[in-house]
Amino acid sequence: MLKAYPKWLPVVLVSAIVGVVIGLVMHAKNAAQAQSCSTTFGDLHQRLSPTFRATCTTAKSMTGISTGIMAACGVVAAIMIVMAVVYTMQANQSNPAT
Repeated sequence: MLKAYPKWLPVVLVSAIVGVVIGLVMHAKNAAQAQSCSTTFGDLHQRLSPTFRATCTTAKSMTGISTGIMAACGVVAAIMIVMAVVYTMQANQSNPAT
């Protein structure tokens, strides 16, 4: 009888889901700051304050990074789910119900 799934599949799936959650939290945290930097007042504040300019640059960068983390981990999670379904279907075909 085939195993239902490889031992590492649940670990990778849970890690990918945790990565999606981390990316979502990072995105939510930095998106508001990046959006406030895009306003007219934020643009003026960036021109006058190098500290605020650095804050806006960091927020915009972290928003992009978090989007990438969410996308990559989401793809990995989807692949792991498909693999689990395939392994389960293979196990059911090799061990028919009597």
